[in-house]
Amino acid sequence: MKSSVLFVLAVLATGAIASEPGPPPPWKQFGFEYRTSDRNLKMKIPEIALSDSEREKLNAGKPITRMVDSPEGYKIGYLRFFAPFDPITAWMVVTDVDHYDLTDPAFDATGCLTEKRRSFWPHAFENNTCFEDGEYRVSQLIVMPLLSPRKLCLVGTFNTEAFPWESYWNLASDALCCESRREPKMSRYFDRAVAVKRNKEAWHISPLPEALRKTPADAKRSDCIYMADVNPGGELGRFDSITERVGTTLLPQLMKHIIAQGKRWESFLAARYGPEEVRRYRDWVELYRKSVSQGPVGGFTE
Repeated sequence: MKSSVLFVLAVLATGAIASEPGPPPPWKQFGFEYRTSDRNLKMKIPEIALSDSEREKLNAGKPITRMVDSPEGYKIGYLRFFAPFDPITAWMVVTDVDHYDLTDPAFDATGCLTEKRRSFWPHAFENNTCFEDGEYRVSQLIVMPLLSPRKLCLVGTFNTEAFPWESYWNLASDALCCESRREPKMSRYFDRAVAVKRNKEAWHISPLPEALRKTPADAKRSDCIYMADVNPGGELGRFDSITERVGTTLLPQLMKHIIAQGKRWESFLAARYGPEEVRRYRDWVELYRKSVSQGPVGGFTE
């Protein structure tokens, strides 16, 4: 069985983006009903049964991780956790691709092969965002121990018409936009890097399923699912042992970063986007709370 141990690349792609001004964030409107099917989702949620102990873990704020077999013989990384804040906040955090390099206060203790970047994930050596034809694009150079550097350019799609809201990323067919933002002195590193052959990843954000709510306050928490299906290119068979570390260390680490950022989101929003964006954020949260008081509508999830 091949092992996509570097699906971490996908995590990195939404976790370490340059902080210069970019396109408007994907925060336009939100639908608070539930989808009746997953037909309009770019990445389907795999059927993963939860044991009673895992349900307890989720309610206690702990993550559930899996490495699921994909049809192509690689591994799909799966992370699920219940965030202690509403879906509005969770969504804005996971889609704020222009500022994720600022969200790791413990970066100095996490280790890095280089000192060039202070990034959300330590293995992201170079990160650039751009906006072309109405689409976000993200260029990355990934440097990890014992492996040749990897490079990729991703294009993002955002869907908030109904729960679960989806942030989906796939390889871009044209990397020109990404390349135009790259520092010239970084070109020689990109030229030597191995191109990632496959990268499909998604965040799915929803309210907690009613069946898993223990108190009325749980209606204000969010159900966060992250999935990544990656073929990093090259021959990685001998690095199968890294797969275990992905599930036990890297995915839980991602959860911790998201929760830490969500808890300080309003102050971060004020500092990076200004008072008008804070006002809009508060209005959206209030609308969501009103929708929660009216109860869910439909739904194909738990």
